[in-house]
Amino acid sequence: MTETDQIATYPTRPSTAAVVAIVGLAIFTCWITWRAKKLESSLIPSNRVLALIHKAAPDFTLPSLDGRAISLAGYRSKKRWS
Repeated sequence: MTETDQIATYPTRPSTAAVVAIVGLAIFTCWITWRAKKLESSLIPSNRVLALIHKAAPDFTLPSLDGRAISLAGYRSKKRWS
């Protein structure tokens, strides 16, 4: 047996069932994405999200793992690193 005899050969065209399944999956993916975005937009009013832009976060204090109190106010003048 030569090396070329051992290589598996595959059909050059996918079957009709495979093409139908891929097209159906693509259509379903588009539909479910559209439905999810529609549901999301109906649950979150856009004016509520816009009302939070450029507003200061409320001050709060939480305990750290070593027991110290960490406050958001302590980080207000610090620069952010991206």
